Amino acid sequence: MKKLISFLILMTAISCVSLPETLKKKGSADLSIIAISFVLQAPIAFFSKDASEVLFVKLADPKDKKATPKIFQSNFTANGYVYLINAEPGTYTVLLAGSAKQNQNDTPVIHYLDKDSIAKIVIKVNKNEFVYAGKFTTNSSQDDAAWSRVDAGNRAHSLTSTESSTYERSLLYAGFLQKAESTDADKQRLIGKAKEVFNESEWASIIK
Repeated sequence: MKKLISFLILMTAISCVSLPETLKKKGSADLSIIAISFVLQAPIAFFSKDASEVLFVKLADPKDKKATPKIFQSNFTANGYVYLINAEPGTYTVLLAGSAKQNQNDTPVIHYLDKDSIAKIVIKVNKNEFVYAGKFTTNSSQDDAAWSRVDAGNRAHSLTSTESSTYERSLLYAGFLQKAESTDADKQRLIGKAKEVFNESEWASIIK
């Protein structure tokens, strides 16, 4: 019995995702959270990975002639969702998504989204809100025709390795949206899990 209890405690600890202390406090009152899910499909359709990082771009405000696009890498992952915490208000899309190396035998992958896919992803963020951006599945290819649909400038970007994830020697693919989903049921499931993650943070009041 003691062994069983110890095992259950261990499994609970492993399954719990802790929000880093640096992300528990809001950078300012106007900042928000974006939560998004990406499934990265390999050219062989039966193989896929959940994204662990996403590269967002905040589009320039057309009303501000001096404004320029800003690029942000996601800064948290939990329960199959990738987060940008402390997101500025504005309109976002996604340039690329990747899955970091999981173990010694694993290879990280990055999907560079083509122009049409980027245009289809529109994430509007208001002040001080929790934004469910949806669930996306991307297919991929390494052939020249697929790469020709990826903006050459975007290929200059990549994902930065962190203490918990590495993108060294990544397999690079041209990615294109296969499916986009955004249902209220998915949103409510996400909110339920997010409430647990952000419970002891300054973000708790906006998780709804």
